[in-house]
Amino acid sequence: MKAQNYQAKSDNINIYILIVGLILPFLDVLDDMDKISGSMYFIVSGSGTVFILSLIVTLVLVCRICGWDLADKTLNYEVLSGHKRSEIYFGRVFVSLFYSMLFCMVLIVIPILVISIINGFGDTFSLKNVFLHYMLLLFPLLRLACELVLLTFLVNNCYAAMILGWMIFCFSMIGSMILEGLSNIDLTFHFVATNIISLFQFDNYHLEEISGKEVMVFQNNLDFSLVIGTITASVLVGGICLAIGYLVFRKRDLS
Repeated sequence: MKAQNYQAKSDNINIYILIVGLILPFLDVLDDMDKISGSMYFIVSGSGTVFILSLIVTLVLVCRICGWDLADKTLNYEVLSGHKRSEIYFGRVFVSLFYSMLFCMVLIVIPILVISIINGFGDTFSLKNVFLHYMLLLFPLLRLACELVLLTFLVNNCYAAMILGWMIFCFSMIGSMILEGLSNIDLTFHFVATNIISLFQFDNYHLEEISGKEVMVFQNNLDFSLVIGTITASVLVGGICLAIGYLVFRKRDLS
């Protein structure tokens, strides 16, 4: 884990992702930067910026950390030096989960902090509810990271895993939209994509006069089924993916 941590910190790709992630959230509100509040930014950026940012950051970091030495067989040196396969596998898993989830949350929260410092947080959505949504976001992020861990060890190449991961994610998103359009099924926690969108989709609001101004106040959309489904599906699917990934890696010929 120490070696993976050192490599992750010194990897230029991770630095580039951090820079892109710092710029991307501000592009959508560049024209309204001087008047949008922190709470309104949370509402308008939820199903767009958070969705794309989560996918890109997790996709690159997890596949890169878990798979950067799979294709060239240099990972075999760790086995030859006496490390157990469980240490090699879970060392990469824990570091990739830590950095992907940390980067995602930091890059998502920073724009709200910056905008709130400039224009105030506002009354569009309560700070408590913002915190609850971000805490729940950790679960689909964990699920996404675990699925990408499995994909990386299956294809044995970090770049192939990135491309396939992007394609699978897009197909699942398109497939869920088609399924919802053709049936009465409401997909929420069933896929990572629909789970993140459901957590940040706000339709219920009312106009309220606050300090002499009419303000759009949005209602919390976290019902019991969404919360329980998000936590259960994420932990269950994530655990299964990590278990299968380890079984694949344990039996693979690394020579």
